[in-house]
Amino acid sequence: MDKKRNQTIVLFARVIPLLMWMLVAGSAYAQKKVEVTGIVTSVSNNPLPGVTVQLKSNGSTGTITDINGRFVLELPDSSVLVFSLVGYKTQELAAEEKLKVVLEEAYPIWMKWWWLRMARRKSRRW
Repeated sequence: MDKKRNQTIVLFARVIPLLMWMLVAGSAYAQKKVEVTGIVTSVSNNPLPGVTVQLKSNGSTGTITDINGRFVLELPDSSVLVFSLVGYKTQELAAEEKLKVVLEEAYPIWMKWWWLRMARRKSRRW
């Protein structure tokens, strides 16, 4: 009885790690990864540095654009990216290998002039 029990324990000690390894390796290959590169510009075709680029399903996966408005991310296939920057409208796009994103300003031009005028008035008082 003890010999049979020892054989069973040895069998489980060898088979269980193998099954666990197969499970982990299989799940790693199940999601196809895609490298997404792109550039984010304004409507006037100026590059936008500091734009937050995040994976919609997972807010912790993301990056920011560099000084030239470029970004590189490695994501699962068929992901959705969210682009956001203060003063611009947030935009969601399906991830492709190469993206060119154009962000629109959130406030109309007259509102910017109004804020600038108010700031100048306050600075003249001092």
